[in-house]
Parts: sequence; structure tokens; C-alpha cells
Amino acid sequence: MKNKNNLVKIICTLICISFIIFLNIKSVSSEQGIYLNGTGEVIINDSDSLDGFSKATWNMWVKQEEYNINSGIVGKYRAVNMGRSYLIRNSLSNGNSVSVAISSDGINSGSYTSNSILACGIRENNQWTMITVTYEGSSIKYYRNGVLCDSDITIISSIYNSISPLRLGAGNNLFFNGGIDEFTFYNQSLSKEQITRLYNESFHGNNLGQSIPVLVYHKIENSTNDLIIVSPEQFQEQMEYLYKNEFNTITLQNYADWRNGSFRMPKKAIILVFDDGFSSVYNTAKPIMNKYGFNGSVPVVTRYASFTENNSGYMNWNQINDLDNNGWSIESHGITHSHSLTLNESRFRYELSYSKEILTNKTGKVPKSFIFPFHESNKDYAFICGEYYELCWTQGSLNPTYDFKSTPATQYLSLRRINIVNFTTLDDFANYLKRDTDKFGEWNMQEGTGTTTTDSSGNNNIGYLLSGASWYFKNSGTISNIIANNFEIFSDLSQEGNYNNQMFWMVKTNKIENGIDNIIDSDKGKTQIKLKKEKIWPDNMDIEGNYYAVHDPIKIIKIS
Repeated sequence: MKNKNNLVKIICTLICISFIIFLNIKSVSSEQGIYLNGTGEVIINDSDSLDGFSKATWNMWVKQEEYNINSGIVGKYRAVNMGRSYLIRNSLSNGNSVSVAISSDGINSGSYTSNSILACGIRENNQWTMITVTYEGSSIKYYRNGVLCDSDITIISSIYNSISPLRLGAGNNLFFNGGIDEFTFYNQSLSKEQITRLYNESFHGNNLGQSIPVLVYHKIENSTNDLIIVSPEQFQEQMEYLYKNEFNTITLQNYADWRNGSFRMPKKAIILVFDDGFSSVYNTAKPIMNKYGFNGSVPVVTRYASFTENNSGYMNWNQINDLDNNGWSIESHGITHSHSLTLNESRFRYELSYSKEILTNKTGKVPKSFIFPFHESNKDYAFICGEYYELCWTQGSLNPTYDFKSTPATQYLSLRRINIVNFTTLDDFANYLKRDTDKFGEWNMQEGTGTTTTDSSGNNNIGYLLSGASWYFKNSGTISNIIANNFEIFSDLSQEGNYNNQMFWMVKTNKIENGIDNIIDSDKGKTQIKLKKEKIWPDNMDIEGNYYAVHDPIKIIKIS
């Protein structure tokens, strides 16, 4: 009778386990991460592309299940001569701080830790957190979930090229317990805007998906006096940068179609817009862009396009149609390029409807975007614009800013564009785009099977999952974790199991070997920093000069 009762209990238990596994598996995402059980790691063999630098950004998502003291998240670091390069760890109270050890000679190292009061690291177990560390030869900055949290000054001006492999989930033989995902390693110190962009795009963050930079030009010609003029030499340099870094130009029409599900967005997509329809776009910009297979978008002022004088400074309809026939998109910038808020509603509606009618008749295609002249609009006029166009562009900035598939299409100050002007340096230009460039390595960890994870940066730094590392489902954890988390009470029924050649029931220990560095990991005495407010440009600004009667001259002043 006793055996019969035990058999009934076992059968009931197995039924319950099967049911809960079924419910959990239904919610598992097809996207993958890597689960580390506190003794495992991912090894990436030593490569010249992984160390020996003076600038870097390490960006990763981590989900701690249990705190292992000073466990390594990522690093090329062993406590032997010539083995020290860099190490990033979670530290102090339950890992709520981020610790960085760096070496310039492979022998000695400096250690830096974010202020524990600021909690720049992991604040709660079993929650995904984006940890970002930037280094630029004299400073280290700590970001948590895309927001700058703390910083340190360092005298170590460059990182040593050590013989150690790159290790994910380990470092100095202290092992991380939990999940790691979407690790990207840059050979530049990313700006706060690019780090925020990473958070917004990520599955674990705001989950907005791919973001698109929209760059705005006006005239491409030689001049030193007009803000909106970019020289042919500047423009050539910028287009060459895009080409060398494998960017793909799309049009405003493509972007609208992507939002509607009828266009497949390429990687490294970028939109180049040329407001007003100046003739230099056709005569100078187009030939340069043709060399690289690029196309663009032109918001046309229909009155300007109808000028009959050859020296009007604007493209005529034949030139506009030639662009349209060669893959460019033609959009509306109004009839007269007037300040919209000086127009009554009736006149404003006329600008919207009649410019759309003219462009449709001239090109045979219906424009989908209206770009407000001078970016001058308000909530009501942006809403009215949406009655005529799919996309209404009201915001221009000199700050890095991006558009997503889900960005509200007709909301005031929603769709964003980056203004390229005559003082935009190549460094400024590159900074707008560093999310997609300058990578030592990028491991998206989406394979879900096998023992390797691919480096999609092009450097071919393959990661190898060692014992204790397995594929980890983002939503619900591995099936072994589902069972362990829900049925620890029944663990006496079976002491061992097997999933992906790993043990179901593990004794969780900190694996510590001889020869580790005694890296002091404390922020005792460290005062909370006062983050300096960076100088920024106004986010919505008129950057057009006094080149037509309705245009107003402007002053560009940085605001603190």
C-alpha cells in the first residue's frame, strides 16, 4: 500500500512538471542568450583585434541569478606576467557596483569601482541589466541601462595587448552566475547618445528595434559664410566614410514602406535628405553619391521648382524627375516655404494639399512625407499634416537623434532629423553613426544550439561555450531552469538529470584558483561625482540661412 501511494505521488508530480514545462515553453522566445551556471564561461581566443588600444566601449546585457563575489563579466585578464589586459566585474553589495581593472604593461593593474551609493551595476537578481563601460585613455565612465551613472579618472593611457583569451562570464577565475547576452566591444568610446540608442534598440531594453539616422543637407557648394552650405570636399569625405563603413542609403519612401510592412530594412540603413531642392544637389551631390551607389530624398518647394530662370539656384522639374527615375524619393516641403505658424489653418491646409497635388502630377508618385519649413510647427498643425501625409517631420537637431519603426508619424517633435552644416567635422559625422561602426567584436548570441557563438563584426572572433555554459532562453530560462525553479521541492526524486550535457542539479560554488590578483574592490572614501552637464544644441532649431525672402537669418548658440 505504501509503495502504491508513493507511485501515485510520483505520477502526480510528473504530470504537474509536464504541465508547467508546457506553459513555460509556450512563452519562450526564439531569440537566445547564454546561461552560465557559476562555473562556466565563453572563451574567445586571443586576437590582435581584442586588445592593445587607448579607447574602448564594452556593452553587454547581464541577468544575475546569484551573486558570486567579484565575479568576472568580461575580460582578457589572468594574474600572470603578460596576462593582464582588462577585466570588468560586478562588485560590492550583491554586485550593485561595476569594477574595472586595466593594465598598461601586462604586469601591474589599476582598479576602479563605481560608487556603491549610485548602484551602477546589478540592483536586483533575475532582471536583465545593460552594463556599459567606456574608456578613453584618461577616464572611465559607467552606464546602467543607457544612462550615465558614474565616472573615474585613470592615469593608464592605453591597454596592454595580453596573451590571455577573452572570457565572457569569467575573469581572473571568478565566475558569473546567470545570463549574458548581446555583448558588443567597440574600439571607440561611445557617446551617451549612442549608448542610449543601444538600450532603446535591445530586446531587453525598450525593444524598439532597429533605429535609423536621418541626415539633412541643403546646399553642396563652396562657401564659408552660409551655415547650411557643406563644401563638396566635406560631402565627398562624408560619403566615403559611409561607403567604407558599409552603410546602405534608403529613402523617406522606403522608411514609410518599412513602417507599413512592405519594405525590408537593410542593416546599417541611413537616410540622406536634401531640403528645398537646390541645384547643387543635382549638379554636385548626385555625381558624388553615384560613385558609391547611394540615393537620397528631396523635399521640394514647388514654387522654387517652377522658377524658369537658369540661375535660380533650384532644380527644375526635369532634374527632379531624373532623380525620381533613378531611385530617389521626392517629398513635399510646401508651396512657398513659409513659416507654418504665420499661416492661418486654411492657408496651411492649402500648402499641404496643393503641394501634394503638384508633386503627384509632376512625378506620377504620391509623396508620403511633409517636412515643415524651418521645423516650425506645433501640436495642432502636426496633427493636421497627418490628414494629408503619412509622415510629418517637425524636429531638427545638431545632436545625435534617431527614428524607429514605431516612432509616432504625425506627432509634434516626434520624427527626428540630424542637421549637417558647414562646421560638421568628420569626427562629428562619425559620432552620429558609431553604434554601427568601430567594433572589435559583436556577439548577438542568437544561435540557440551548438557550442559556438558568432562574431558578426567581421573580425571572426568566435566564442566557444565551455562546460557550465549553455543556451539560455530570454523569456523563461533553460528548460532545466524551469524545472529547477518550480520544483526544487521534488529534487529528492532524482539527484541527476541531463540537458544539453549539463547536470540538472548543480552544487553552486565559486571556482577560485591559485594565483588570483588581490584587486582591492572598494569605493571607500570615494565621493559621489558631480556629473558635468555637457553642452548641447537646441533640439528643435531653424538652421536655414537668409537665401530667400521668407527666410530669417539666425544665430547658433550652444546652450548649457
